[in-house]
Amino acid sequence: MAGEGAQGGDAGRAGTRGRSRAAGSEAVLIWSRGEALASDDALRYMGLLGGGGGGGGGRIAAMCEQVWPHYGEVVRNRKACIKRLAMRRLRGGRTRQVVILGAGLDPLSVEIAALTGYSAVSYEVDATDARRKRRLIEEASAAAAGCVRHVTADLEAAGPSRIVSALERRGWREDMPTLVVAEGVSYYLRKPTLRGLLGPFRASGGGGHAILEYLRDSASIAPERARMASAVFGIFAEGTGVGRLSRYTDAEAAGLVAGTPAGRAAGIATVGPSEMERMRTRRSRLFPDDASGWIAVCHGRLRRQRGPEAPKR
Repeated sequence: MAGEGAQGGDAGRAGTRGRSRAAGSEAVLIWSRGEALASDDALRYMGLLGGGGGGGGGRIAAMCEQVWPHYGEVVRNRKACIKRLAMRRLRGGRTRQVVILGAGLDPLSVEIAALTGYSAVSYEVDATDARRKRRLIEEASAAAAGCVRHVTADLEAAGPSRIVSALERRGWREDMPTLVVAEGVSYYLRKPTLRGLLGPFRASGGGGHAILEYLRDSASIAPERARMASAVFGIFAEGTGVGRLSRYTDAEAAGLVAGTPAGRAAGIATVGPSEMERMRTRRSRLFPDDASGWIAVCHGRLRRQRGPEAPKR
């Protein structure tokens, strides 16, 4: 991407990880083609991006669909949910800066720009270089391009302080409210890493909110669907070169956002697989209850942590 981030030897390692993770981003992009986009800017961007699917992403998507032919619905449900939650926060008018962790080629930042009347700025943090994405956004919409800024950083390796410093150099302000979106990245990060990344955005002068999408723990999923989820994420882990996956209970994920121990996450809302499908399709066909799905989203205020675990800048 176009911003600052890891340097020297770290830059080479980040680039290698970024290229392998790009296959996962490409697979998600293939499934996203069925997503309903709400702005002409995003439609033009996706058209310029092209079909893709010829590389590692296409292989990942095909293998996942062999496990379950409806897997694209999981991606489209989560994307529709996250966009709705983000716009609910941004339409209030007070929050005008968004940090998107692991943005990849996703059009969310373009949608946010257009749907807020080009008044909100999205900061995309990703290990992959964003020159191609920046060029395509500029071609799709000059107005949207002015609202999207890129920071190149490996989320696992760079550390919160370096990422925040890079964001500040791109114009992000700590004293203004921030919405943090973590979609498609939590399972690839160690839990302490994700906790640390959220730390700088917790309630301060500007206040912070988060939308966190995560992989639910196996005990929360019906056995057949749990086996399906393990198979699919095993394909993702192998295809992207990630050797481990992080899973969360619903309480644990809510506690991560709230900055409190699991089970004491007051004020954090969770959208389970069944509700997520209803939000998009108005019915629960593939996910009749939450035990039938493995992806969930929690959202709420990022409260300041207390005690020795509070992150330091």
